[in-house]
Amino acid sequence: MTERLVIDAEFDAEDAEADLEATFDEAFALNRTLAEGEVTIAKWGGGDPVRAMELADWQAEKRKRILFKMARIRDVYEAKKAVLDAWLAEYEEDTLEALRFIDGLLDQYQRDFHPDEKTTRLPNAELKRRKNRDRIEWDEDAALRYQQEHYPEDVTRKLSKSALKDRLVERDGRFYDAETGEELEFVQKTPPDEPETFTVVQEVPDGD
Repeated sequence: MTERLVIDAEFDAEDAEADLEATFDEAFALNRTLAEGEVTIAKWGGGDPVRAMELADWQAEKRKRILFKMARIRDVYEAKKAVLDAWLAEYEEDTLEALRFIDGLLDQYQRDFHPDEKTTRLPNAELKRRKNRDRIEWDEDAALRYQQEHYPEDVTRKLSKSALKDRLVERDGRFYDAETGEELEFVQKTPPDEPETFTVVQEVPDGD
């Protein structure tokens, strides 16, 4: 009797596996006709869902390798860029020091020989001297309180989109204030630039 039960269990398992494969094939069967010259995973796999999944994952693996290589190239670029940035910073500092020295000489030259001129023209440069005005500085909080009290019409008010959006309710493509029921004609939906986007998400090893 025990042997009979084992045989039945094995038989049932085989049937279940066959049913599962049939269900899988039916569920993932290609629902369109393959074109003669199309370049797709479906075409490469001959419409077989199992083969198509293998090919899709193969392409995903290739994509991961490309991203990995791109990351490594970027690491090399950043390393070389860091060296170049350090070299450029040192060069610029030396150059700016030389410029500051020459500017000091030209400044003193204008003071010595053209003290009353705002602009002194040389064959290779113009030396300009301007008096800088005092700068007005504000205690903005105190200034805002004063302006609100004495000149409220001058105070700029800013729209709070988030607060207004929380009060919106949409009916038949129109927007209304949920509290007052008033239709807000200045609010409307705009179709997206792209109706749909497709994104591949992958974790790329850092290679360390």
